[in-house]
Amino acid sequence: MATDSPAGKHILIVEDNEVERGWLATVLRREGYVVTTAVDGGEGLAYLRADRPDLVLLDMIQPGQDGWAFLTGRRREPRLSAVPVILVTRLGEAAPGGPRR
Repeated sequence: MATDSPAGKHILIVEDNEVERGWLATVLRREGYVVTTAVDGGEGLAYLRADRPDLVLLDMIQPGQDGWAFLTGRRREPRLSAVPVILVTRLGEAAPGGPRR
């Protein structure tokens, strides 16, 4: 799924939560970014290989191929490892009503 976008304007969101993925995509599109979304690390890697976005927003905890697997796969391919990744995750966040670790 190749996307034409101005330099620095294409963001890939890898997030399994549909609400959070949609919210991030909506906010970024309103700011003029071209956004591609993926529901897990495997789909995210496929889009990263095909589209070569300028930035990845990555959730670490996902069913299927998680964020760690995405980062490992990205690191194995030199042309992909240059794409910056920002972690957007609840990793380490306390469960509702539970104690922080």
